[in-house]
Amino acid sequence: YDVNHATLRRVFNPKPPNTIKKVSYSKTITRRSIIHFTTSVAAGLLFISLFARFPANNKLQDVDCDFDNDISAGRIRSGVLRGRTWYLHANDTISSSVLSTHDYDPGLGKFIRESLSAFTDGIFLDIGANVGVMTSSSLQVGRYVVAVEALTDNARLLQCSANLNGYSHLLTLHNRPLSNPQQVKTKYCVCRPPGNPSDGILVPQQEAPGHAFCSESDCESPLESTTIDHLNIVDPVAVMKIDVEGLECLALSGGHALLKSNLKPCVIVAEFNPGLQNENGCTIHDMTIEMASRDYRPYRFLDSSCATGLLTADELDAMDRPGTVHNICWMPMSPPRHCHK
Repeated sequence: YDVNHATLRRVFNPKPPNTIKKVSYSKTITRRSIIHFTTSVAAGLLFISLFARFPANNKLQDVDCDFDNDISAGRIRSGVLRGRTWYLHANDTISSSVLSTHDYDPGLGKFIRESLSAFTDGIFLDIGANVGVMTSSSLQVGRYVVAVEALTDNARLLQCSANLNGYSHLLTLHNRPLSNPQQVKTKYCVCRPPGNPSDGILVPQQEAPGHAFCSESDCESPLESTTIDHLNIVDPVAVMKIDVEGLECLALSGGHALLKSNLKPCVIVAEFNPGLQNENGCTIHDMTIEMASRDYRPYRFLDSSCATGLLTADELDAMDRPGTVHNICWMPMSPPRHCHK
């Protein structure tokens, strides 16, 4: 595993050269001292190996994964997702699909795996990861994932499923909501519409009282928002998926630096939910203009692939109907080097 030497320097925190005292040794080197030195070096190498396997910014690495009481109470289910045991909420859309078919949205999962196979140099960036069904598509083919999930219980299920299957070294998980640069560090409550435990909507803390979907308990531990650019992604991104319940425009506007850099995604699959996005002040035409400023153009997503022709203005108008939900492929006009197949 690669180790970031600047990070190691911060972890070990050596004293500056001018503060290190010079010490002279007159003792003869003995066999015992050689053994002690060798043992110390071995221990240091072991620490470096462990540090490299477990990224320091993965704050959920040590999350409590004891679900016995939750499973007994019927709140959590353990299902088989494409041959791997995965933790799920009981009685929601994802768990119902996984428990009956061992998959969820198989077309999108197939697209992610095939795209990662085509773009061999790059990670999977999963924004709005939920319990990790699409994250698992990347982990199962051995590709690194940076996942972002605002709902703490979803993030816990994702991290524990990754730990259970030996994928923790391939995952960095951020339990933070995303916003635009103007609203960074805004505190949000995660409020739950009835009927689907893995879904939630982000409501600014000051707007939560009296909100139809927010209860007092939803704001007991508000989450501070960040931006895509503040995730400090340092690897090329092969595939990015974003599904954040109508806040796609808001989140993407916080990724200007990444989407203009040489690390930019080779393809972005973004959910477009007109009912939610229009309510948040972002029509499909607004999103098209926003993405064009970042050198990306829209293509229709066809079950498990991206269409070859650009979406026309008429096709975009037809998609902009509340009550419908669509996936859209966004591809760069000038793909960076890691995107060449």
